[in-house]
Amino acid sequence: MPHYEGRFPGRFAFGMLLKVYDLLARRRYHQFHSATKIAERYPFLNQADLVGASEFADAVTDDSRLVMRVLHEARSDGATVLNYVSVSSSQEGDDRVLVSLRNEVTGETADVSASVLVNATGVGRVSRRP
Repeated sequence: MPHYEGRFPGRFAFGMLLKVYDLLARRRYHQFHSATKIAERYPFLNQADLVGASEFADAVTDDSRLVMRVLHEARSDGATVLNYVSVSSSQEGDDRVLVSLRNEVTGETADVSASVLVNATGVGRVSRRP
């Protein structure tokens, strides 16, 4: 969270909120970085009146347990749930998406169509349309 001279939230007020947050979590999850360090790390950030930035963690969780819980609840709600499956290609139609899948455990492949395709795998390769 960048902090700028005379703008909200200021370093002090935000730092106090993060201290309260840390007390409730019983862990320290924040750190302040100088304007110089932030300018080096994030050169695209507006440098005018930059005081520095607060780095903090929010909602620290066990990612794998969260994913398994979401998969379990989706299955309970009637969803078809696939894990250890990769998408080898996808093609958009007017109202459907055709997706080629590969089971990474068994090697089986299948083509499926859906009205919506959600990529919930995290950061990945970005493809650009011509």
